[in-house]
Amino acid sequence: MASDRFVEQIRLARATAATARELRDEALAARARCLDVVRQDRSLRHRIGDGRLMSGSAEARPRKDSVNVRVMRMVGRADSARSLLSHGHLCWAYQDRAEFLARALECILEGIAIGQRVQYVGSRTVETLRAELAGLDDIEDILEDGDVAVSPFGDFYPFYSGSDVVDPVAALAAHVAAADAAVAAGYTGMRIVADATAVVRKPEQRDAFARYEHLLDRQMTVRPLSALCGYDSGQLGCATVAELACLHPLANVGCGPFQLYAEPGVNFALAGDIDLSCDELFATTLARVVPLSFEPLPFGPELVIDGQSLAFIDHRRLLVLIEAAQRVGATLVLENAPGTAARLIQILKLSGVRVQARR
Repeated sequence: MASDRFVEQIRLARATAATARELRDEALAARARCLDVVRQDRSLRHRIGDGRLMSGSAEARPRKDSVNVRVMRMVGRADSARSLLSHGHLCWAYQDRAEFLARALECILEGIAIGQRVQYVGSRTVETLRAELAGLDDIEDILEDGDVAVSPFGDFYPFYSGSDVVDPVAALAAHVAAADAAVAAGYTGMRIVADATAVVRKPEQRDAFARYEHLLDRQMTVRPLSALCGYDSGQLGCATVAELACLHPLANVGCGPFQLYAEPGVNFALAGDIDLSCDELFATTLARVVPLSFEPLPFGPELVIDGQSLAFIDHRRLLVLIEAAQRVGATLVLENAPGTAARLIQILKLSGVRVQARR
């Protein structure tokens, strides 16, 4: 009898292992499919069809009323400006102007491909900006067709009276109205491709523009609005760029260790690693964002943060997060928290916080 039980246990173990291998294979296949969507390493023209996206013919152009775009946001590190779809928000730090233009081209072509109205913004004159775009491959016909608007930053961003500081609330209102107008005109949404280097050089400019970035990101969760935000790290420095990059769900490599971004159903979400290396940056970012994002819920004042993409947060930064919530009279609720965070809260018996660990 003992030997029979042993044989049965072996049989069950083998069956369990076979099932586990099948599940693993299915998971790997699903992961591969996701990576294909995210990376999309082929050029846009090959992904769409006949090799010339903008030939000027009606057959080569997607109808604005026939494009069906899946609603999704990408989070993490990017190696191109593709796959933003309708709700993407990408920060691209660059040192070479040609690098930014290459990413701008990717972003513009994809926006046109899914039927979006594209707004190209920079610190130069309209004529110079148009000439800059006209020198890129596959884009001359787009400029002629009018699906890409070109604006100097002084025309695109409202500023506080008598200053060079962008008014974040007025800028948000203007760009939400533009996005809604694009949809009303038959586009599937609006895409902003902007080099914002010139409007974040001074601390007071960055403080205001960081608020605009977060407010705009919140609107991207409820409207077909996407953006590529370029910053010249050679001019601004990496620390300055990090102040803006961390407010995007998607950024290129080297833009900072964490991201704070909007997600439906919560006040905001966190991704990446938050520890001593970003102490000042994290505190500054929370001071800018929490007062904007905190909306007391009907059942009580809670600051709800999603940590699904958060890899790590140390105990001191947890305390900073709790204190930021307390300053607006809220209890911190950390949903989908990494296991280390849940254990730290339990071990240290931290008050003012509720945690829901990942399942």
